[in-house]
Amino acid sequence: MDALGERIARLRQAAGMTQQQLADRIAISRVALSHIEAGMSWPSERTVVLLAGIFKVEPPELVASTTYPAEKAERLPTVACRYTEAELQARLREASPKR
Repeated sequence: MDALGERIARLRQAAGMTQQQLADRIAISRVALSHIEAGMSWPSERTVVLLAGIFKVEPPELVASTTYPAEKAERLPTVACRYTEAELQARLREASPKR
């Protein structure tokens, strides 16, 4: 069983983000993210959903086979938004035919 904080740290590093950059994207402090990654605190359900969206996975997938409490995992939505509005608009522009 993986520690959820370690999984989040690995995904963050794979995405090339610092703790501060990720914390800014999910509107928590860098210290709060550091505590999550170190296993000193659990992320809220809201934070798990935001992290899942950033890492392009579903919330249950992010916490599966981790130390995240089962009672909290049961309350997670099955899907998460994977793009911010700005990312969505950029993708739509990229996909539109060139004139």
